[in-house]
Amino acid sequence: MTITIMREGMTQPKDFVITRSIIPIKSVKSKLYEDQIGYIRIASFQERTVDDVKKSLKRSRQRPVP
Repeated sequence: MTITIMREGMTQPKDFVITRSIIPIKSVKSKLYEDQIGYIRIASFQERTVDDVKKSLKRSRQRPVP
């Protein structure tokens, strides 16, 4: 995509090429405290949020109990 900018003090417009990129955002973060307390944080709801929460729960259950 190309945009053209004209600013005060410029004699001619200037073209800029803009490239759009997909930035993956991790919506679910999890941590296990003292091997006993599981913490799951949902930063944003996205298409994969439910699956990510399920994976986090499964991982926390698989850790050995002291």
